Amino acid sequence: MHFEDTSRQVIKMLVQDLVVILDEMMNEALSARGETAGNFPQSKVEKLKKGLDQRYHWAANGCFELVAVRNVLTHGQGVWNDKSIKIVRSFIEPLPQAGDELTVGFSMLFRYRKAMRTFLNQVSHVA
Repeated sequence: MHFEDTSRQVIKMLVQDLVVILDEMMNEALSARGETAGNFPQSKVEKLKKGLDQRYHWAANGCFELVAVRNVLTHGQGVWNDKSIKIVRSFIEPLPQAGDELTVGFSMLFRYRKAMRTFLNQVSHVA
């Protein structure tokens, strides 16, 4: 049981770190364009996604999902709420329901990292 608790805490920490890194790099991309967005990572993804080639919308959606997962883990004690569900409503199936417990594995961290890298690489080239 101790290993499971430790793993959950490590995953939560890594998810939070990924969002902090994503947020800072989106700030840099927006600044390079002379643009601004809201204070929250979600609003920055929304702003940067506008000029993104359709082929890479999966990466933006992965970033949205990462932000929602961070919100669930950090603010929702690991349980989905309406605010986090709203972030992923347009592309997640099956859609979680408010009160559903979120389970995050290490493989998801690698998917989120891939989405982040692809998204940031694409929005950094659009100016």
